[in-house]
Amino acid sequence: MKLSDAVEGFFICKTGNHKDDLSPATIRLYQPFLSYSTQTAKILGIESITPRDLERFMVGLAKSEHGLSSYIQKNCYEAIRLFENWALDSVIVK
Repeated sequence: MKLSDAVEGFFICKTGNHKDDLSPATIRLYQPFLSYSTQTAKILGIESITPRDLERFMVGLAKSEHGLSSYIQKNCYEAIRLFENWALDSVIVK
């Protein structure tokens, strides 16, 4: 499955009325982070993401040339962590 399709599925699944769904404000906050990660990760399939890929992405965000505050970096990390947990439970078949 393409990473961008998985991100779209994540937001569809997290906008229902289940107890672990995200609020509309949180979704608006997380969408740019996950969209950015799919554009910059250069990983086509979700099955090929490794923990090292995520570490590299987060280290890249922390570089001063991006100008991201620690608050934005934390929110980006949270978005990726939630997406990763969802994907492990919902998308990636082991």
